[in-house]
Amino acid sequence: MKQGFVLIEILFASAIASLISISLFAAFYQANRSTQILDNIIEAHTNIIILSNLMEKDISGAFIPLQVYEDKKNKKEGDKKTDPDEKKSKPALTKIFFSSNQNGMLDILTFITNNPLQGYWDDETGSLKPRIARVVYHLREEKGIGSKKSYALYRQESSNLDFEAFKKDAAQPVREYQVVDRIKKLSVSYTQEITKKEQTTNGEKVTKEYKKVDDWDTDEPGAVNKDTVVSKLPYSVSIDVAFWDMKKERERSFVVTSLVFTNTVEGATA
Repeated sequence: MKQGFVLIEILFASAIASLISISLFAAFYQANRSTQILDNIIEAHTNIIILSNLMEKDISGAFIPLQVYEDKKNKKEGDKKTDPDEKKSKPALTKIFFSSNQNGMLDILTFITNNPLQGYWDDETGSLKPRIARVVYHLREEKGIGSKKSYALYRQESSNLDFEAFKKDAAQPVREYQVVDRIKKLSVSYTQEITKKEQTTNGEKVTKEYKKVDDWDTDEPGAVNKDTVVSKLPYSVSIDVAFWDMKKERERSFVVTSLVFTNTVEGATA
């Protein structure tokens, strides 16, 4: 009997080997693609967790320091009860809660909070307590990462509450560090609480209205008239952010809303 393979057997074996190779390649490609998708999802969700945890902690503790009210009171009283030396050492605070967007992107967000990252040790209570600090967030475009624009979010924190100390040209600029990167877009909006008082036959009626605004400035007058009080701090802060994937081909969008628990409503005569 003649030994060896005939042509049909070789072709049949080659076809089977090709099918197996194609199947293995398809399985490898699908596994690699699934891994990339999973990595992108994990990275995007990791970024939003870092961003939301940090900003929610900062924003929830935003408040107006007592010094601001003392400055206003002294100004009304003609600074009669103010020590000149003390006045020089404590300049009037501005931009207590200030934010602006440009072209749909966050330009700057700054406020004073009692929930900063750093704290101090209280010897009397024997516990760690939060300190008061000013926090500043701003975006900066990332360089050399493809043709599509992406941004990184930076944060500054200092016990110096003067906003001027955070500028680049300050004598000792406050150190900044990167929070998250690969941001396609990030904008911030605010919910403003408006309290209205109306005299009715049954007495005084108080109603509250809520208005969405894109910018915030506590230095602007808050009260419209004696019967209408506008909150000097936002009722809530919403962050709309989208992150690029690793190849900057797709994006994942998130919206995070944080309440300002120490929201202060200032009266019309304040």
